Amino acid sequence: MTSVITRKTLVMRKSAWVVNSNPLTALVPVVMLTSSSERSDMEACYRSGANGFVRKPVDFGEFTEKLNRLQAYWLGVNESIAAG
Repeated sequence: MTSVITRKTLVMRKSAWVVNSNPLTALVPVVMLTSSSERSDMEACYRSGANGFVRKPVDFGEFTEKLNRLQAYWLGVNESIAAG
């Protein structure tokens, strides 16, 4: 089976790599926020170093709620090496 790599997938992979490869930002969590529902995009994001993958809902209220939950997790619940 041949794998097709789209421009969108390349951008997502490069984004995670750029953040993770810089010592100043290496501990910053990378959460891909995308409208993609393709499993291959999710797998590509995690392989490239993303810490999370979130599908954007179409409804603005749902979208802001997801962003609020993401913020609560990464800034309140999650413990990182940088915090200690």
